[in-house]
Amino acid sequence: MMGKSSFFMLFVAVVLIFSIGLIGCEEAPVEEVDPEEEVDPEEEVDPEEEIVIEDVTKTGYGPGSMAYSFSAGIAEAVEQVSGIRSRIIPGGNDMARLMPLRADEAELTIFTGGTGFFVSRGTVDFATEEWGPQTIRVAWRGADLYVGCWTQGDSDIQELTADQVRGKTTVIVPGSPTLTMLNKGFVAFAGIDPEGDDINYAEFPGHAAAGQAVIDGAVDFYNFGTTGDVPMEMDASPAGIRWLDLDPENEEGWERMREYSPWTVPGLADRGAGLSEDNTAWTLRYPYNIWSYDHIADEVIYAYAEAIWNGYDIYKDTHAELPFWDHEAALDYTGNTVPFHDGLVQFLKDEGVWTDEHEEWQQAKVEREQARQDLWDEMFNEALEEGISFRSDEWKDMWWDALDQAGLLTVYE
Repeated sequence: MMGKSSFFMLFVAVVLIFSIGLIGCEEAPVEEVDPEEEVDPEEEVDPEEEIVIEDVTKTGYGPGSMAYSFSAGIAEAVEQVSGIRSRIIPGGNDMARLMPLRADEAELTIFTGGTGFFVSRGTVDFATEEWGPQTIRVAWRGADLYVGCWTQGDSDIQELTADQVRGKTTVIVPGSPTLTMLNKGFVAFAGIDPEGDDINYAEFPGHAAAGQAVIDGAVDFYNFGTTGDVPMEMDASPAGIRWLDLDPENEEGWERMREYSPWTVPGLADRGAGLSEDNTAWTLRYPYNIWSYDHIADEVIYAYAEAIWNGYDIYKDTHAELPFWDHEAALDYTGNTVPFHDGLVQFLKDEGVWTDEHEEWQQAKVEREQARQDLWDEMFNEALEEGISFRSDEWKDMWWDALDQAGLLTVYE
C-alpha cells in the first residue's frame, strides 16, 4: 500500500510533467505576411548586384599554332587584370573547337575569319542537317592576320603558276574547311583545277601537323600565318622559307581563288618568318578573332572583353602578332563575317567608342544572318522533298550556289 509521502511525491511529478508539456506546445511567434504580396518560389536576385565571372572555358588550336600562343598570352593578361581564369581546350579541327560551345561546355573559341565564314554560312563541312548556318558572334575582334602560301626555301616552286604547281602535293584537313579551301584556292590561283588530277592532296589531322609536313618534305606547299611558330621553324632551318606571292594584279588568279575562299583580300606582309619592311610578300589578309555563340550570357562576354581591353599592355609582348591586337583593331568591323556579340557591343558603348556606323553595320549583319537562316530552311525542305542526301556533294553544291545567287556569300558588302 502507498503511503501519504509516496502519494505526494507522485502527485508533484505528474504536475511537473504536465506543465512541461504545456510549455512545449506553446506556439512560436509568427512573422506577419502581407496577404497581397506575391512570393517568388525562387530566390530573388538584386538586378543591381554585380555578377562576378570567375572562370571561362575557351577552345582553340593545338600547341605549335598561333592561336595557342594567342590564347595563352591573352588568358594570362585577363587573369591579372580581372581574376578571370581561362581553361583552354585544344581542338584538332573546326568542329572539335565548336562542339563544346554548342553544348554549353565552353563560352569562347579562337579562330580566323575564314572559319567564321564557313561556320556562319553553314557551308562545306558544316552543310549538314546537324549544323547548317550557326549564329556565332565576334566576342573580340583581333588584328588582321596575314596568311600566305609557303614552301621550303630550296624548293623548285618559285611562284604559284600552273607549270610549277602541277603534280605537287598540298593538304586537306578533314573537319577544317578553312585550311582545306585555302589550299584549294592557292591551286586555283595557279591556274589548275583543284578538283582535277593535276594536284595531289595529303590528309593531316590538324594545322600544326600539316605545317610540319612541309618542313619534313612530305608536302610541297601549305597555308600559315606569317608569324606562326611553324614558318618560323622553317625559316630557321638550313633550307629557309619561301613565300609564294599572291599578286593582287593577277585579277584572274584572285577571281579563281575567291571561288574557294571568298572572305579573303590581298595583304602585303612585312612581318613574320623571313619577312621585313625590305622583304615583303603578297598574302591573304583577314581578321583573327575570339568568338562565341549568340546565346552565351552577355555578362560573360562583357567581362572578358573588358579584361582584354584593360590587359593590352600585359599581353602585347607575348607574341609577335599580339601588339596589333590593340583598341583600334578591336573597333575595326571590316572583314568580320558575323555581328559583334551583344555583350561586346554593350562594353564598347560603355567605353563611348561605339558609333552610329558600328550600329548600322551591326544591324545589317544581323539581317543578313536571318536571311541565311530563312534560305537554309527553304533549301533544306526542298532537298527533303527531292530526296537529296545532306551528306552528298550535290547538296553542298546546291546550298553554296543558293547562297551565291542570293548574294549571301560575300563578306565585304
